Amino acid sequence: MWLSLTGHHQNIMYCVMVGKALFIALFLGICLLIPISQTNAQQFWQEIPVSGDFDYPPYSLAAPPLGKTIFVISHSGKTVFRQIPNGEWNKVYQGAYGLYNFTAIAANDKGLVVVSDNQGTLHYSAQNGNLGTWKTFQKPENFEAIEALAFLPDGSLLVGGSDLFQFHYHATKQDFDFESYQNGELQSSRRLQSIVVTQKYLFLARYGQGLFVREWSNNNSVWKKVFICEGDPKLRISALAANEKEVVVGTPLGVFYKKMKDLFDFNVKWTPVNRGFGQDDLYIHSLALDQIGNIIATIPSIGIYRSFKGNQWVQINNGLPSSMQLKVHGFDPTFKQIFVTSLEHSALYQYNPDFPPFFSLDIERDGNELDQIVHFSVPMNVKVSLTVSDASGKQLEILWNKPANVGRTKFAWNVEKEFQGKPLLLIMKAGETELVKKFTIDPIE
Repeated sequence: MWLSLTGHHQNIMYCVMVGKALFIALFLGICLLIPISQTNAQQFWQEIPVSGDFDYPPYSLAAPPLGKTIFVISHSGKTVFRQIPNGEWNKVYQGAYGLYNFTAIAANDKGLVVVSDNQGTLHYSAQNGNLGTWKTFQKPENFEAIEALAFLPDGSLLVGGSDLFQFHYHATKQDFDFESYQNGELQSSRRLQSIVVTQKYLFLARYGQGLFVREWSNNNSVWKKVFICEGDPKLRISALAANEKEVVVGTPLGVFYKKMKDLFDFNVKWTPVNRGFGQDDLYIHSLALDQIGNIIATIPSIGIYRSFKGNQWVQINNGLPSSMQLKVHGFDPTFKQIFVTSLEHSALYQYNPDFPPFFSLDIERDGNELDQIVHFSVPMNVKVSLTVSDASGKQLEILWNKPANVGRTKFAWNVEKEFQGKPLLLIMKAGETELVKKFTIDPIE
């Protein structure tokens, strides 16, 4: 009898224990779900609210470097919209229906906005796109559809189609003059895919031919072909991005990477950098590259990825619509302005500046003191080393040598007086990533 009661009590105790365990598990599950939902709420992309006249999916986008104004041409190819700093969208220019479609748009920090069309005509405003200020410049002889526009650092405008021209705007007569910009190995009669400008070089990609480069500020410089794709449609350039240290090319076979110092050395091959992409489709639709090597790429029907120098691609679709017909537009060398447009939605999306970060490194003076504030960010939990070296690379001081959590970190550095006025290097190492920042600490007056 005692054994039977004991067995009965054991069953009851077992049920009680199981019940408690289930309750604890449920409670912990609810607690754990809270931070998970908060993490999911942190989106890579934020939608820019549209209002006013904006009622078409955007086709192409321009953002002057020193302002918050955004210009968009609609996917219908007939309308120019402008977003002013208060967030309102206005229709600032309407094309003539049935005559042409807009193909590209560019804007500079002096208020000049230029739109091209598929008939070879430029539409422009020298007053920040204000209504009633738009004019047209008829195409040069034999100039066909315009595919791309880009401002050079000297203020001139490159206009590319089957031929390439350099346009100069004259404010006094409110008109352009132009000259051919072709020499060397650059061939005409092929559609131009894209134009990219750095402080020294001008990059131009042509369908079915490859990538051409020249020094834009050197009149004696000639075009040189540095990426060849004739005869291989799988190597046709579909996207292009460059900074002062590296170039990335998008193709149907994925992304290819090369350092700028090796660009003209044909013994150094372009490196395919596709680790992290899916294997079903590697067609790269658009690319953006910042000044230290953070890259964003879009693949149609799959989404958007990011990488640092192509080391490992990570998908970053959170915050975007389910439609994947997307294009990325990068306008700022520090990636403060990155936009995504969708061919199916009347909306723009901007990269969330707070989460998650890219690799970054910066240093600034702490007010009027000699001390400095060091800022760095990492996109994952990783051990970080921060050191200060002289111009020869000799290490002078270790500032940080420990793990850092994903996100942005800043701390104060108490600077020794002997560091004043000397060229220094701030070196950050995080996993396989290394960033170097050149700086000089000005003496306190």
